[in-house]
Amino acid sequence: MINLNEIKKMIIENEKLKKSEEEWKEKRDCIEDELITVGNLFKDYLIEKGQKSDFLQFVEGQAVKNKIHPDYILHAEGMLAD
Repeated sequence: MINLNEIKKMIIENEKLKKSEEEWKEKRDCIEDELITVGNLFKDYLIEKGQKSDFLQFVEGQAVKNKIHPDYILHAEGMLAD
């Protein structure tokens, strides 16, 4: 049988875990927002400088050299298609 002190400890631990989970979610959301902003700035730069095709060729070359996963080609194409 669990005594009252053990229940209190479990409640406190549960609250700590919830708070930690919320903090990690906030950090993840902040990082995600920053990555989206940087990606958009990069995309706008490539479009403004007329370097979309150069960038896609670079990504394709990196995939051929096995430096990145080939899925990044599709990601780059999608990023620049908007």
